[in-house]
Amino acid sequence: MVPSLKEHFDGYDFANHLPEIKTLLESAQTEITFWGERVITIPNYEGSLSLHEVTRRIINAADTRYNTNLTFKERVAGQEIMDKMRNFYNVSWDTQFDRCNWFTKILFLIRECIPSNYHARSRLSMGWATRDLFRVYSQEEYAKVFGAERADGTLGDDLIVLKSRLISKLALEE
Repeated sequence: MVPSLKEHFDGYDFANHLPEIKTLLESAQTEITFWGERVITIPNYEGSLSLHEVTRRIINAADTRYNTNLTFKERVAGQEIMDKMRNFYNVSWDTQFDRCNWFTKILFLIRECIPSNYHARSRLSMGWATRDLFRVYSQEEYAKVFGAERADGTLGDDLIVLKSRLISKLALEE
């Protein structure tokens, strides 16, 4: 029996299973249904998921975990998931929308005006609002991970965002 995609996704606590979700989404594809809904499908799973709903759950995970002690693996997974979601929105608009019939296009545009769908899509397009949350360190975590202060002896603001050092450190650990 083929497992249900919705049941499988509902079993995850997105905030604490970012690497697993990233792995699951690697083979995912997006499409626009006849009824104008953007959905995600994954081979070997039955059914589909609303792209807007998955995006909302990822954003909630980012909001929940951004200032906690994320592991490097979780940080990178979160950033890559955000990139994947952005790509799904781009693909469904740039290529798939043009291939839809006029009825589906009308329904699609109506669905895009629903406030909760617009919020998820617009917030995802702002890097600082989602993807960058997986790059944030508290002062204590920054000092612990990178073991250094600035030249003036301070750590700077309460939250420090440093992608290049994070990726460099991750590369060294692998």
